[in-house]
Amino acid sequence: MSDNGHPLFEVQNLKVAIDGNEILRGVDLTINEGE
Repeated sequence: MSDNGHPLFEVQNLKVAIDGNEILRGVDLTINEGE
């Protein structure tokens, strides 16, 4: 984690659909300092 105790970048429950077709469902991503 960064110095303030929070991730540098975080995505939670990402959903992506193209032309009505779901290609991602519930993707979580956390990037901490130094990763």
